[in-house]
Amino acid sequence: MVQINNLKEFNSKRRRLIIRFVILSVIAFTLAQVIPTLADQQAVNVDAQTDTSTVDSSTAQPSPSPSETTQEQSALETSDSDTATVSAKPNPAVALSDQSMRISLQSRVSVDPRAQIAKLPPVEISGPAFVLACIYTQNAIVDVISKRIVDDQQAQNLFLLGDLSSSLAISGQSELVASAIRSAGSARISSLGQRISTASLRIQVVAIDKMAQDATLCSQFAPANQRTVRFLPIGVDLGLKKGEVDLD
Repeated sequence: MVQINNLKEFNSKRRRLIIRFVILSVIAFTLAQVIPTLADQQAVNVDAQTDTSTVDSSTAQPSPSPSETTQEQSALETSDSDTATVSAKPNPAVALSDQSMRISLQSRVSVDPRAQIAKLPPVEISGPAFVLACIYTQNAIVDVISKRIVDDQQAQNLFLLGDLSSSLAISGQSELVASAIRSAGSARISSLGQRISTASLRIQVVAIDKMAQDATLCSQFAPANQRTVRFLPIGVDLGLKKGEVDLD
């Protein structure tokens, strides 16, 4: 009787174990089917979110930073300023229809036959309020105002271009132009390694309505307003004249 009871108890335990094993197997099988599905679904969701973020980031236009906005405004202001400057540029000077004037300038200068430098005779210009004086030299250069220094300038009352060259233009009020040529002992004419007696100078004066800013009007001179200066060597007589000298 005791053995029967033990056998029943053993069978009962065995049955419970089998039932637990079956239940655990079913749970394990279920988990094995569900977990990969959830993982796949989660991966799909992550991919979908990534694609959406990529599309949004590629299509979205970045808003300009404050520095970029400031730079654009500065560029626009500079452009407006340049436009205003161009539009405010004054009209160039023009030659007057009346070119009558008085030019006083010696046409011949006596020089030492061996000299390479000579001074231009004093020049006087009167008549028009503003003039453009154009000086051209052959076999020489012209030096005005500060000697041995290029004085090209575009000041408020005097325009000078071509100093220390064979082509010089000066513009301003008539008296001021003449004074610039006469300054520092008058313009100096230097030959290019030759005797100054081989050089020549030509000056052309144009009456204009205001100070010129370039030399484009030099060609509009009247023939009567052109002067030519030649440098002629002084004749040297080496003959000696004998005579008595009273020393009393």
